[in-house]
Formats: sequence, structure tokens, C-alpha cells
Amino acid sequence: MLTSQQIKEIILRELPAILEKDPEIEQYILQLSRKHFADKAQTEDRIERILDELRRDREEQRFKWEEQNRKWEEQNSRWEEEKRRWEEQNRRWEEQNSRW
Repeated sequence: MLTSQQIKEIILRELPAILEKDPEIEQYILQLSRKHFADKAQTEDRIERILDELRRDREEQRFKWEEQNRKWEEQNSRWEEEKRRWEEQNRRWEEQNSRW
């Protein structure tokens, strides 16, 4: 009488050849495995959806960064303008002070 371990070893050794020779057994094994694992098409579809979502997220983030950079540039321009005004005002004060 074969033990459970011996039967497993025989199955593991013989199964690849059996699957190649007998499409019916192959289909049966695939049917059993579908209860636990997605088939290739489902897996590829899921991966494609995830990649599409990542692309959309990346594009959205790129737009947000571009907008934020534009805002920073605008703010920097305002600061530069303010700095010029202060410099001009200081120059006027210095001129005024030199007259006294």
C-alpha cells in the first residue's frame, strides 16, 4: 500500500507529462485551480487597470506640481516687485535724508 507522501511524489513526478498528453486532465486541473487563482486574462486585465490608474494618478500629480510651480513663480515675481518698491522707497528716503 502506498503512503500519502508516496502518492504525492508520484503525482508531482508524473503530472507534467500527463498534462501534456491529456487535455481533459489539463482542463480538470485548471478548473480546480480557478477556484483559488485568477486566469491569465483576468490577471492581465487587473494589471492593465492598475497601470492605467497609476498613469492617471501620475498625470494628475504632474498637473498639480505644474500648477504649484506656476503659483510659486507668481509669488516670486510679486516678492521681486515688492523688493524693487522697497529699494526705490529706501533710495527716496536716502535722497530725502541727504537733503537735510
